Amino acid sequence: MMDKEELRGHFLKIRKAINKQRREEAREMIWPLIESRLEKYKAVLSYIPLKDEVDMSLVNEQLALRRALILSRIEFHEIRLYSIEDPKISLIKGAHGFLEPDPDVHLFTEHCEVALIPGVAFDSQKNRIGFGFGHFDRFLQANPTIFKIGIGFREQLSSKIFPMTEHDVPMDELCLV
Repeated sequence: MMDKEELRGHFLKIRKAINKQRREEAREMIWPLIESRLEKYKAVLSYIPLKDEVDMSLVNEQLALRRALILSRIEFHEIRLYSIEDPKISLIKGAHGFLEPDPDVHLFTEHCEVALIPGVAFDSQKNRIGFGFGHFDRFLQANPTIFKIGIGFREQLSSKIFPMTEHDVPMDELCLV
């Protein structure tokens, strides 16, 4: 059985190998797959893709049109939430080098009903392996009422159950395209 670091490395290679056409198909498929699941929510935490994650641009555009888009920013090793009206503007490179909301432009919020959570890999028990920083796990532990949907490519689903710790937070649902 591989440990988390080995699993992370294995699935990062798999995700990186997904070709451009497959990535585009996933970008187009993701919104129709989750639209009905999200229609009742007024505050949806999404993400700006990092590295080879599923492109959420169409999802984010649709959520912004409904005024339901929330994006996160890492501040002092914690996730802070910001309401976003237009995901194409006012994003800046954060401390970890990825795009985040500019806190001088976007409105801070503490309210979030559902979170779309990217992952490096998922298993059949809806466990998730991320990049290993623990930001999402700490955030979700502190906010247990948030409904959690793991987002990824179907190639990221493991046939084996992951070794998990008490700090790991499983997803409520998976949406793998």
